[in-house]
Amino acid sequence: MHILTQERITRKDIAFLLIYYLGDLTLFFEEKPSLYPVVKSEESDTKDIDEESYINKGLSIGWMRNFPDGRFYPDDGVKRHHLALILHRVSKSLPLFPNKSVQGIEVKDVTFNDYLYPAVLFAVSHNLLKMEDGTFGKEKTVNGYEAARALSTFRKMLKK
Repeated sequence: MHILTQERITRKDIAFLLIYYLGDLTLFFEEKPSLYPVVKSEESDTKDIDEESYINKGLSIGWMRNFPDGRFYPDDGVKRHHLALILHRVSKSLPLFPNKSVQGIEVKDVTFNDYLYPAVLFAVSHNLLKMEDGTFGKEKTVNGYEAARALSTFRKMLKK
């Protein structure tokens, strides 16, 4: 099945899309293992799957993380707030990313004191993910088109 037509994107799909859209730019990204530590597990759940190299690259740069138990859970679905967190992490790993101050955006389903707020604000203010009627839909599953559009827009933003 083609990723763009998928109604539900998994963590392994996001790892592939990250490296597909941004992989050639990894030389310009700073690896920050102390900021985004990679937890290793005795039992790898990514070994011998097609996306293993993409997952390992995304983890080593700090764009994605394993869960506290050390597993990646490649087949878990990705929610909109997960994608916003990943995009925010990618921006934080850039040495010269312009940090524009954004104010006046009200997000009805993510409060200012929610740990997700900076990531959601980043994604919405840069037009990477859209809101409907002031609602972000943080628990809504990401589809293939939305994930590819967000990463393509992010890549174009980096070229400016």
